[in-house]
Amino acid sequence: PEISNIPDGTISLIRFIRSDQVLDVFGEHFMLPRDLIYTYVRARIVTALHQIQVYSGQELALCLPYKFPSSIITEP
Repeated sequence: PEISNIPDGTISLIRFIRSDQVLDVFGEHFMLPRDLIYTYVRARIVTALHQIQVYSGQELALCLPYKFPSSIITEP
């Protein structure tokens, strides 16, 4: 389906972080700190803030700037 507008809100992804320290979000890769290797993290995309909040358990571990790739958003 075509997406022309991403509403404000959050999208949560659960990802396992391997030894390469890479968080994969819809094909985009983000390097994470070594202490997150071999753990599951919750990557919370906050659309209004244009950021990804990375949680380890209930603890906020990292915030990253993020905009949806233009390849998944079409102009109306």
